[in-house]
Amino acid sequence: AAGAAGAVVLAADCAHAYRVLRARRDAEEAWVANHDTVTLSPALKEAYGPNARTVTAEDMKAAQEHGQKELDEIERKGGPFADPDLVSVFNIQRESALFVGGGRAALLQLAHPFVAVGIAQHSDLASNGVQARFHNTFKYLFAMMFGEEKASMRASRTVRAMHNRVKGTITEPVGIFKEGDSFDAGNAHAMLWVYMTLIDTTVFAYELMVRQLSTREKDALVEQSNRFVHRMFGVPRSLAFLDYNDFSLKMLEVTHSPILGVGPTAKNVDNFLWTPPARRFAPIMSYVRWFSFVMLPRDLAAKFYGRAHSRMDEILWAFSMGVHRFIYRLLPSCMRWLSAYLAFEERHGIKRTRIEKLQARLAAHIANSGLASLMPPRENKQLAAEATG
Repeated sequence: AAGAAGAVVLAADCAHAYRVLRARRDAEEAWVANHDTVTLSPALKEAYGPNARTVTAEDMKAAQEHGQKELDEIERKGGPFADPDLVSVFNIQRESALFVGGGRAALLQLAHPFVAVGIAQHSDLASNGVQARFHNTFKYLFAMMFGEEKASMRASRTVRAMHNRVKGTITEPVGIFKEGDSFDAGNAHAMLWVYMTLIDTTVFAYELMVRQLSTREKDALVEQSNRFVHRMFGVPRSLAFLDYNDFSLKMLEVTHSPILGVGPTAKNVDNFLWTPPARRFAPIMSYVRWFSFVMLPRDLAAKFYGRAHSRMDEILWAFSMGVHRFIYRLLPSCMRWLSAYLAFEERHGIKRTRIEKLQARLAAHIANSGLASLMPPRENKQLAAEATG
């Protein structure tokens, strides 16, 4: 009886995954059918033209001062857990299940030429490896999201200082950009695009692995994200999204615009990211790459891999995602939630039992061990060799 009940739940989880995926596909296809995906809107033309807005040190200082006032107001009203909208956002962001969309978010970011060329020309990915890049990215991101106030602002300044050095020249014609065009990681729209991929993937992954979100929950996530990217990265409030619907339309506009493109540089970085550290890991790396491929919008999937995903890809993917969802929902909450979030809770007076703490440490150990196995440091200059080979 228990086995039969489990099979029914698993089948429901697979069906749920397929419905969520197809809802995305249908929305994308409807948007593309009714919009010009070749001509840039005047706003996007200006975003990357000669007068493009670049976030300056003065912008960052003003944004952090404004952000500090917002944080002080939150504390005055009883702290972050006294705000229902903030709590609803924490309930989303605390789930480790969001990492199922990590490959998708990385590929969406890589499709922006500023990101691909910036990694190829400025990143330490080749010398320090994927593991170090992954660790540092989320160390700073979690410090900004869940860290103490001073640590949060310090992480923000560190990230901006690193990105201030990332500028140079596009080395190939890709998207709307010509060989020889300049790029700057401080471009406000490029920075916003990176965070847009995280918001979009967060909603997608959460609804796949946990449950459907209400309109209010998604609106709250977008509003808090507006504040976050302004406070932490200086992205102008004039670029803020009105609500989740506004965000979704702008996400579709950029995703299906000629701003994004996949040239040789992006493909080289993509190949480097998915290269297994040893032959025995080839099957799992191939699986994760395929899994991420199916989560991409169809036209970007074709640009990266020469084909769009088929209906059979989607069916197999939905079965796979259903298995992940089934297992994930069996785990106790402290094995599902991020360690950074649990530490954040504890700082605000929410205590966990000894068993819950042990569960959290066990989950973190398993995750870190898996990461160390799949993403060891690579040989120096391997990415550079691939990029020129």
